Amino acid sequence: MDVQRYAALSFHHRGRLLSVSGDKLELRDNRGICVSSWVYEREATNFIVINYLSYDGQEKYTEADEFVELMNISPHWVDLSGWRLSSVRGKQVFVFAKRSKLAPFATCRVYTNHFDASTGGYSFQSPRAIWHNKGDEAQLHTAHGDMVYCYAY
Repeated sequence: MDVQRYAALSFHHRGRLLSVSGDKLELRDNRGICVSSWVYEREATNFIVINYLSYDGQEKYTEADEFVELMNISPHWVDLSGWRLSSVRGKQVFVFAKRSKLAPFATCRVYTNHFDASTGGYSFQSPRAIWHNKGDEAQLHTAHGDMVYCYAY
């Protein structure tokens, strides 16, 4: 590796560059135009919404096909690592694994007990229904516990 060549690309900074509680990174071209950006934690909380909740699945008893659909309403990639989606009434919690992300203006779904790679591949893996047909509340929190979105029905 040519150390001198890559030294010019270094931040030359010994401390922490990014905040643990949230930050935004941008990749800019040689004209200064942002070509990609990444946000996480508190910096991302205004960009993710619960777009839809399908609480009455077609699969009898288990309702494994119930889902919550999240939407990224921003031009940024959003890091969902450690974020939690929960059912208030059913007390079930889904935690997004490390490296979970949502593309700009994209959606993903978190199913009760169904796997669909085309919608993100996320599942509570619950053997029983999570979302009560007579009402519940879905809550989305960052890994640090900040409320991102609440969807009641």
